[in-house]
Amino acid sequence: MGAVTSILAAGGPVRVDAVVADAPFSDLRTYLDENLAHWTGLPEFPFNWTIRVLLPPLVSLHVDRVRPVEAVARFGDTPLLLIHGTADDVIGPHHSRWLLGAARAAGVEADLWLVPGAGHVKGYATAPEAYRQRVLDFFDRHLR
Repeated sequence: MGAVTSILAAGGPVRVDAVVADAPFSDLRTYLDENLAHWTGLPEFPFNWTIRVLLPPLVSLHVDRVRPVEAVARFGDTPLLLIHGTADDVIGPHHSRWLLGAARAAGVEADLWLVPGAGHVKGYATAPEAYRQRVLDFFDRHLR
């Protein structure tokens, strides 16, 4: 959730100079639809729909309002580096590809580094030197 929180903050009214997001989802509804049955062991129908309907009144969480894919389109001149492991089975790398497409379509300077063989937020553990170098290079380019 840290990557998504960063994206949502940068897409809001506060100025953010650069964002690095490791393994974000593109929108909460899709993420939940892809994962609820796996997490709960319950069949997708009718439980995915039921859980989505019950979340707002129970915890004030409106699934359809958590849309990083829309937030990246509001980045303006805030650059974005997405990092995602190719073996991520928690949040598939297609989410970062969708975010990259939305950002670039809005004219945002955005890049995606797919870390071969890395699982969910395991890019650093899988390729620590390459991870460090990419992140430092990104910040060096955009924060000076």
